[in-house]
Amino acid sequence: QLRAELDAKDIHITELDETINNLNTNVSDLKTESAQKTQTINSQDTQLNTAWYVFGNKRELKDQRILVDGKVLQSSFNKNYFTKIDIRVDKEIRLYSKSAKILTTHPSSSYTLTRDANKQYTLRITNPELFWSTSKYLVVVVK
Repeated sequence: QLRAELDAKDIHITELDETINNLNTNVSDLKTESAQKTQTINSQDTQLNTAWYVFGNKRELKDQRILVDGKVLQSSFNKNYFTKIDIRVDKEIRLYSKSAKILTTHPSSSYTLTRDANKQYTLRITNPELFWSTSKYLVVVVK
């Protein structure tokens, strides 16, 4: 009778070991899935908060097909000419010019154009979410 009980306990222990192994496999799978989802979220977060800007004189912008026949970003323009920024971090863009005009559409209440001591313009984005809501591209013509 004791041997029968011992055999039954051994069977029970084997079943519990199998259950533990299955649970460990599930935990491992969930960790892998979680890591993949975190990577995807980080990638999407970076994408959502990325914008591009360029400034240059009319000739430079025309040469890069950014400005064609007075229209901005209409045809296949040179995307490599743009500077990539994180809209959560970069809220100030020095334009190094005494004349600046924003060609892309951005709500005027979301930014200011101010001059420094050398009378050169700096674009300060006061409301990034609103500023970048219409376009993730910023084009400024300078002289």
